[in-house]
Amino acid sequence: MQAAERTLAVHQRLLEFYGYPEWRNPLPAVDELVSTILSQNTNDVNRDIAFDALKERFPTWEMVRDADPQEVQDAIRPAGLANQKGPRIQQVLRDIEA
Repeated sequence: MQAAERTLAVHQRLLEFYGYPEWRNPLPAVDELVSTILSQNTNDVNRDIAFDALKERFPTWEMVRDADPQEVQDAIRPAGLANQKGPRIQQVLRDIEA
């Protein structure tokens, strides 16, 4: 069996076992980046709660970037590790601006 045939066979077996993956629509690039940071060490539900809370509290990424770090951490607390993720998000946003 050729490598391509083996690959297709493995792919088919994975689909049969796990089902077809349901992909969500991609977010705008910065939203996707922040969502990815929030997703570390948590589940999708808590990531989404934190992301929505962040966007509700700070309507623009510039506002997140310039916010008091504690306010950002409070907004994203449902995702866990807010003390690490909050400063990381703000630094990434500063890096993008630079």
